[in-house]
Amino acid sequence: MKTKIIVGYPGIGKTYLGNTFSDVIDIDSSDYHWIYHNHEVARDVERRKDCQDRELNSSWPYNYIEAISQLYHQEEYSYILVVFKTEILPLLSAKGLPFTIVVPRKELKEEYRQRYISRNNSDAYISRMLLEWDDDMRQIESFSNVYYLDSCEYLTDFVATVCALEVGQECGKKKVYKID
Repeated sequence: MKTKIIVGYPGIGKTYLGNTFSDVIDIDSSDYHWIYHNHEVARDVERRKDCQDRELNSSWPYNYIEAISQLYHQEEYSYILVVFKTEILPLLSAKGLPFTIVVPRKELKEEYRQRYISRNNSDAYISRMLLEWDDDMRQIESFSNVYYLDSCEYLTDFVATVCALEVGQECGKKKVYKID
């Protein structure tokens, strides 16, 4: 199976998929976008999303694109999961990296608000996401490489669809955790 890059909207299940399957890597943009001054916050993926004790990494977003490119060309993973940020989409294209954007349907704003609450995102993060929702959905409409998730669907549903289309390909090697 050729490595696929998925640009996924917040709340679709990138972290879950990356933590569940060994042939999937979730590249959290925070590691490339920001320099954190509080190391405890830096280790917590969800707390980083609205941390103010940080500064912009001067290499952003080129360092992120380069990391994605290196992983893509290594062909070690079936899926590389990338955060949805409009500034990275043209850079992925310019680098010649094929990608699919996976997003919720625009009418699912309330469902995604509930997802953000369920995963303990801060009120500030949730407000920002909801404020940007309509603009993000309008920008997405200009792309042809988009897969829309319906209500109650997650990224795992998209991967299952792709695997079904690629009959005979091994997809989703479940991670095995050693218990001592």
